[in-house]
Amino acid sequence: MPHTIPPLPPCEDLLKLAQAAIANAGDLLADARTLAEAGSFPRAHALAALACEELGKEHQCLRALWLPPAPKAFWDGFTRHTDKLTHTQTQFMLRSDEPLQSPDLFNTRVHELTRLAHQRKLRGLYVDYADGALQLPRHVTEQEAWRLIHLAQ
Repeated sequence: MPHTIPPLPPCEDLLKLAQAAIANAGDLLADARTLAEAGSFPRAHALAALACEELGKEHQCLRALWLPPAPKAFWDGFTRHTDKLTHTQTQFMLRSDEPLQSPDLFNTRVHELTRLAHQRKLRGLYVDYADGALQLPRHVTEQEAWRLIHLAQ
């Protein structure tokens, strides 16, 4: 059975979604700080990554208010974790001291940071096995957790 793509939410709902996403990002970030201060860095990192995704969701909603996309494009961006993380990683790159050498290198770096943040989010929650080695949540470091917490502010 083919999957039916829902229409774009009405403008009023897009605005409410954006506001709710911002509020939820703040709650997730507060919880991430609490966990980091208690020394639970893997879970703190995961919640900070989720806060970044909520910020990306807010951006998706506001962008749809100004430039309404096709429904499929909206819902793909609204539901894909890496699409939402890309927005926050882009903001990080624009605010960082890292030189912007070219648009292609900038995009490559943003996508690499997005991929890494998503992988590390999962690493902070799940045990895995790759390349002949255990992959454990405790492998997510304090530095990684605080970096993402600061990024999400």
